[in-house]
Amino acid sequence: DQENQTTSVTFILLASQNIRTSSAPVLLFLTTFSVTVLGNLGMIAIIRVNTQLRNTPMYFFLAHLTFVDFCYSTAVTKLLENLLVKTEPSPSQAVSCSSCTTCVVTETYTLAVMAYDRFVAVCDPLRCTVFHVPQTVLHFSGASYSWGLICSTRLLTI
Repeated sequence: DQENQTTSVTFILLASQNIRTSSAPVLLFLTTFSVTVLGNLGMIAIIRVNTQLRNTPMYFFLAHLTFVDFCYSTAVTKLLENLLVKTEPSPSQAVSCSSCTTCVVTETYTLAVMAYDRFVAVCDPLRCTVFHVPQTVLHFSGASYSWGLICSTRLLTI
């Protein structure tokens, strides 16, 4: 009898005492994260407010790329936060490898879809109207997220 044992891959970064006691890395970290969050949320807000941008596939994909980047930077921020916390490592400080993998793969495939969109627009403008149908754009965007989830779960079961 073998019991079903599921393992989860997580990682925790450990820091030396010098990093934890210095305020310069904390200030740099906080500034960088704040600029990243404001930039990502600002770009999403601008695209959502402006109907001309919202209805353009390139900006639709850009908004999704920005959202994935926001999620990815938040996961990295959790790792960096672990460097600055003075307590011993705990499971609550762990970052799931699957969440990072999902973000990276989704971001990569969203960039590939954006490249294909620009390729079609430049090299075959007549087919551009077929690609820019809202259902097609949604399918490509959904495929990027789905492929990110599939790759992250598949990678961890190998």
